[in-house]
Amino acid sequence: MNSFKNPVLFFCKILLLTSVLQLVSESGIVNAQESGSQKMIIYPSFGVAAGFFSPGDVNDYITESLAFSGIVKQYGTTDMFVNYEVHGGVTFRLKKLDFSGELAYGFSPKWILVENGDNVNFFFSRVSPGIAANYYIPMNSEKMEFFLGGGVQYHFMKFESFKASSPGFSLRAGVSMQFGRFNLQPNVSFHYAKSEDDSTGEYMQNAFVMNYTSGIIGIIMSFHPPIDRN
Repeated sequence: MNSFKNPVLFFCKILLLTSVLQLVSESGIVNAQESGSQKMIIYPSFGVAAGFFSPGDVNDYITESLAFSGIVKQYGTTDMFVNYEVHGGVTFRLKKLDFSGELAYGFSPKWILVENGDNVNFFFSRVSPGIAANYYIPMNSEKMEFFLGGGVQYHFMKFESFKASSPGFSLRAGVSMQFGRFNLQPNVSFHYAKSEDDSTGEYMQNAFVMNYTSGIIGIIMSFHPPIDRN
C-alpha cells in the first residue's frame, strides 16, 4: 500500500520525524537566545473542532431508508447537521507566516431512536490530508496575534457503502495566544468538500453526492517557544 492511499500512516511518520527535528533545533537555538524566543520554529500541533453542514443526499438516504425499512415513527430529526473534527499538523513558523502539513479526520454520527423497532444509526466520515498557510497580524498584546489563512486538501469521504474523493479548500481566521511555551489558537473556518459516488444505492436512482462542506469552530494547540516578532 503506497503512502497516498494510506495518508494516516504517512502523516504519522512525518509527524514523528518533525518532532525529532524540533527537539534538535530547540536544543541548539534556545540556548543561543537568552529571551527564549526564536526567529523560526518547527513544531507539531493538535486540534479539535465542531461544525455545521447540510449533506442533502445523505439526509435523503436516511429518510428513504427508514421508510423502506417500515419505520414510521422516530424521535427527533433524522437529518445530519453537526459534524466533529480532530486534526494534527506539522508547522514551520516564521515571523509573520506559517506553513503546515495537516491531516484531519471528520465524522458525523447519527443515532435515531425508533418507537416501533430497533434504534438505527448512521455514520458519515472524511479523512483529509492537506497543506495550509497563515499570515499573522500583531495585536496590542505581545502574546496575541490575529491570523488569516487557508489551504488545500484532498478529501476521502465515506457513508454507508458510498465512497468518494476529491480536492477541496479551506479558509481560516483566528487569534494566536502564547502562554509561555503553550500556544492556543481559537479559530473559525470554512471547508469545501464535495464529490460524487457514481454507484447507485438501493434507495438512490442518480449519482450520490457526498457533500461535507462545513462551517467550523475549533481550537489548535501546540507547545513551542514564542516567535521573535522584532
